[in-house]
Amino acid sequence: MAIKILTDSTADLPQEIVEQYGISVVPLKVIFGKDEYVDGVDLAPEEFYEMLEKSEELPTTSQVTPEQFIEHFEEAEANGDELLCIHISSAMSGTIQSANIAKDHVKYDKVHVVDSRTVTVQLGLMVVAACKMREEGASLEQILERLDELVSKTVLYASIATLKYLKKGGRIKATSAVIGSALNIKPIITIADGLVESIAKARGIKKSYEEIKKIIDASGTTLDGKDIFIAHAHDKQSLSKLKEFLLANYKPKKVYECIVGSVVGTHAGPGCVALAFEQ
Repeated sequence: MAIKILTDSTADLPQEIVEQYGISVVPLKVIFGKDEYVDGVDLAPEEFYEMLEKSEELPTTSQVTPEQFIEHFEEAEANGDELLCIHISSAMSGTIQSANIAKDHVKYDKVHVVDSRTVTVQLGLMVVAACKMREEGASLEQILERLDELVSKTVLYASIATLKYLKKGGRIKATSAVIGSALNIKPIITIADGLVESIAKARGIKKSYEEIKKIIDASGTTLDGKDIFIAHAHDKQSLSKLKEFLLANYKPKKVYECIVGSVVGTHAGPGCVALAFEQ
């Protein structure tokens, strides 16, 4: 009996990582008007961001359906596998709800659904951590216990160009301050209680990295000796500068570089760079 790991496309994991660990990925969808695209399948990130910047209206996104999950659950049952499903925050998407509906339908008790309470590289970090534990021979119970710990111990910080897309998509807390994009102001966001929250701002991309460092240092943690995940939304140059900045100030064990896909990019917008790690 094997432990199989399933996540969704909002984890924004590079294909080489997906293939390395044999991760199954169920895709969400992004819709421009009447045109529907499967996240990470029908639309390359570069094409998506070009379309987003030209679009007068914000595209919509749709969750994974119960039918998509049923296919994976029935396959796991047929093979007698344990299936660990780690997905986007239930506060952001109905994907977890779809997974639970599918689980009730299939009635296979070896399906385990985990609400990551987050998205993008923070979710990706959790998925990779679970994969590494499985490779090291950990039991399912040990992995589940570790994931429960990571839900509260991992953190994501991101510098974005504007809160416009998050506000339009309703993915940011209503209590977050309104921060304009004038004067090159970069809002800094995190994820708290499963939703995006604006926590600071900085003038310019370099200052935003310095502000994130202040937040990290003030929390009493460090990136030294840790796996860290960084990502960009159609801004390779900023990602390169973020990596350079982090390596100049910390000594992480490994840096995973990712691209923010079309579903998360719909809400974060182009020009976003993000960092996720375990505190």
